[in-house]
Amino acid sequence: KEIFAHHSFCVADDGTIFVPSLDIVDAPVMIGNTDAKIVSESGKVYKDCIRMLDPDGNELGRIPILDALFNSGFNGHLIRENASVVSTEDPTHLNDVQLIGDAADQLDGINAGDLLVSLRNINLIGVLDPKTQRFKWLSSGASVGQHSPRPYKQGFVLLDNLGGDQELGGTQVVYIDYATGMPTTLLPRPGVEMPDSCRTINSGHVDIPWGSKHALVTVTHEGAIWEVDLETGEVEWEYIYAEPGTGGERRMILCAKYVDDVSFLGVETDGDA
Repeated sequence: KEIFAHHSFCVADDGTIFVPSLDIVDAPVMIGNTDAKIVSESGKVYKDCIRMLDPDGNELGRIPILDALFNSGFNGHLIRENASVVSTEDPTHLNDVQLIGDAADQLDGINAGDLLVSLRNINLIGVLDPKTQRFKWLSSGASVGQHSPRPYKQGFVLLDNLGGDQELGGTQVVYIDYATGMPTTLLPRPGVEMPDSCRTINSGHVDIPWGSKHALVTVTHEGAIWEVDLETGEVEWEYIYAEPGTGGERRMILCAKYVDDVSFLGVETDGDA
């Protein structure tokens, strides 16, 4: 489907696909009803949106991300003080959309069909109502260039690419409490041994089965996957992707996920794999 689809998508139980996409439009793009605007040297702006597709790829609807921010009253995430002109081709950089699912039972005012999204270029994650196309909740500034927010306990866990302690690598896994908005670093932790530097300047991934204390953390630029105990911060095992015949030269890994059913591979498993 030629819709400039990109990054991480999700699929609902009824087969509806929620996929990050974008429209390339001419600049300037006005910021809500203010006098501020988005411009770029190329004269083009990437307007992120979430497209909803049926299993055959037919478009069922779309949610423009900038409009959702502006209509929810969050113009200030694009406008800076004394700057009525914002110069960028890529103002939001939507890099993940996930259904809240069963976690809604732990989050007041949130429904299972709401969407958890990550906007990398403004350091923001938020919960978006696909029916009203407005944000119900958001957190901005608790991470830098983050990826893959996931529901966990009474909040969300994400990979904070650039907001961590430089001495520990600069990348961290952060928990954001839904009620208070306060962040807590889960990995790396002082005094807890790490197998390697926690560092990926971009990309990376976190996967957490709902109700589990374990997560798969993909550290892209270290070429590593770690299974982490989120309660203790301990790395329980590590996988390294090394190129054969290169003396151990590492290659990037973009994503690792738990799967319950791998029957499509002709493999039988007991429980999670």
